[in-house]
Amino acid sequence: MAPLVWFITGCSSGLGECFVREVLSRGDRVVATARGDPTRLKHLEELGAHTMDLDVTATQDELNSKVKEAVERVERIDVLINSAGYFEAGVTEEVTDETFKLQFEVNFFGVLKMTRAVLPYLRKQRSGFIAFIGSPLGWKGVPGSSPYVASKFALEGVAECIRGEVAQFGIRTTIFDAGNFKTPILSPERIKYSPHTIKDYADTMQTFYGIIDYLDMKQPGDPKKGVKVMVDVIRGEGVSKGKPAPERLPLGTDMMEYIRGKCNDSLALCEEWGEISRSTDFD
Repeated sequence: MAPLVWFITGCSSGLGECFVREVLSRGDRVVATARGDPTRLKHLEELGAHTMDLDVTATQDELNSKVKEAVERVERIDVLINSAGYFEAGVTEEVTDETFKLQFEVNFFGVLKMTRAVLPYLRKQRSGFIAFIGSPLGWKGVPGSSPYVASKFALEGVAECIRGEVAQFGIRTTIFDAGNFKTPILSPERIKYSPHTIKDYADTMQTFYGIIDYLDMKQPGDPKKGVKVMVDVIRGEGVSKGKPAPERLPLGTDMMEYIRGKCNDSLALCEEWGEISRSTDFD
């Protein structure tokens, strides 16, 4: 296979950084991006990555210009990895509309705008791959995390639509539903909490804080292993050799359990309420 050119968002740490390292190790080329101080990506530049300051909350025109600049530097883009994201937590009654919007600007609209910016190039060459990073909380809501949950549920739906829309152009997509991988996303410096003032929700938030404390940097998923599988799927080699890229791929034992649990609950619901549901059809 000829070397691919990858455009990756959110590369300063976590899965994004792991993607850059894994892709470069396979001889491919990378445009690694992150928001803010460009020195945050200096270590990746030293490994051979092209680096770029990019904020996924910028306007569509600004992101289009960034992608155009990248193509001028590296000649083409074959793969888009939508890795940028963060975790906003809080009880729904207490979270402001503005906070919800900020969460969606990164986790949802940022992905949409980056996908729109790259798609014209992939359509023109009639090939390419777009990867979306899902979450257990894109399958099941957890009290105390509604902004993040909402953004990930929305991402799951739009990614399914995009897959059906772009397949005709030879463009492949996959939602990589990553379970709890050991990255800094839940660290006190990264996770954001809406102000908690309603005493009635004290127990709810204490339970949520306990979950975060339990998981932070103790997540069961190995990000290097997870990224290796994702790169295999995108390149069609290794564990994915001879297999078409799936619509979605759960990664991690915990993610598999989330999906199984949600599916089993949904089937049980259909069984229990099926007769009543069918009774609403016309005679």
